[in-house]
Amino acid sequence: MSPDMIEVLGDVGERRSAGRLVRLVAFARANDLAVEPEAPARLLPGSIFVPNPHARTMHRVQWPAGGLSFEVATHTRQPRGQGMLLVRLLAAHLDVEPPRLTFRPGRRGGVQPAAIVGTDVFEGEKFALFARTSEHAGARVFMTDELVALLNEHDRPASAEVVDGWFFAYFRSHDELDERGWRQAFAVAEAVVRARDAYRAWEESRRSGE
Repeated sequence: MSPDMIEVLGDVGERRSAGRLVRLVAFARANDLAVEPEAPARLLPGSIFVPNPHARTMHRVQWPAGGLSFEVATHTRQPRGQGMLLVRLLAAHLDVEPPRLTFRPGRRGGVQPAAIVGTDVFEGEKFALFARTSEHAGARVFMTDELVALLNEHDRPASAEVVDGWFFAYFRSHDELDERGWRQAFAVAEAVVRARDAYRAWEESRRSGE
């Protein structure tokens, strides 16, 4: 995503909710991105998605990359007895199925994915990566150094998980008009495409060696 493609986000405009939504829609349409301002929440495989009558998906923007469909959206719900949960996330349904894993950056990022029963942490890393011991190799192949670096960015850390062939990244910032946040999301998406390719090549190499 070139710098001039997100200039619309930096325009001075109305700061109220309606005005911000207008700016988000203008940004999406200027870049030929599909946009859906608000819809009932979908129950995707990520650990943050649980049945809740008050759950909503807001400010959803979609785009294709590397044969995959990516979306950035804000997921919100009202947990029982708690305050409002608000999560800004990136999601993509992969065309490979890496091992189930959870990534937690060195500094606290967005919402923490739920723990996965029966997994353990990789030793000697500057971040926390959890997967079953027998699947550590495949999990680390998918979590390339490039993808880890983007998620483990010092001032913009993000947590992530892979579940049932889906990739999810959870960002700390919930501002849908933040330029740096969009740059990070687009960069993570491109890194996920390359991680998919790396994992597919690794799987093919492993099968050919059997």
